Amino acid sequence: MKKEKPGSKKKERVVRIFNCSEDVWPFIDAYGDKKLQKWEIDENANLSDKDLFSMAEEFEFTFITPKAIDPLFVEYYKKLCVVRDLEILVPAKHTGLLCEDILNDNMVMKRLIQLGKEYRRLNLTAYSTTGSANQSRCLDRQLLREQVRH
Repeated sequence: MKKEKPGSKKKERVVRIFNCSEDVWPFIDAYGDKKLQKWEIDENANLSDKDLFSMAEEFEFTFITPKAIDPLFVEYYKKLCVVRDLEILVPAKHTGLLCEDILNDNMVMKRLIQLGKEYRRLNLTAYSTTGSANQSRCLDRQLLREQVRH
């Protein structure tokens, strides 16, 4: 395995976005009833821990989820999948449109920009590629602009 040069950027960081509600947004939007919409959005957010297993082949990654994951489950997952470095980011506001929530959350954006400075490449992946995932491309561009500035 090739070693990184001291002081150089690390090669790549995978960032997984669990945007499940965006995948079914037309369905959620069709409810019309705000209580039912919130219930469906929360139900989808409760699946975040299960999506960690889609990353079982990664040993180091950042996971962005609409809801915090139980720390005991995170430890179980890390041991089971031999994960060395797992960072979980949760935007303060959860609307069901996670890509927008990320763009509107200063803390999450600052962390992603920091990761962009530490790594030569950020590999953004998402649960679903949807119309809302256009926000993910916007996020890519925002991170690229920040890297160019620094």
